[in-house]
Amino acid sequence: MINSKLDINIGNIIEYNYSYSNEESKIGLVYKIVKDLNFSYMLYLIDSNNQEDIVPFNILEYKIIN
Repeated sequence: MINSKLDINIGNIIEYNYSYSNEESKIGLVYKIVKDLNFSYMLYLIDSNNQEDIVPFNILEYKIIN
């Protein structure tokens, strides 16, 4: 599902992938949300490999796990 309204909060665990991507989905913990002029928001995540992942909100498909 492509979302246009930010309903993610800091501390949420999400399953995410870029829209129309053929890659496998990732799971990450949201630790920071920054407003962005190009992508509405940038989400700062820690993924399952303990790596930082910065993803643009408006081209993201996600599902909130908790």
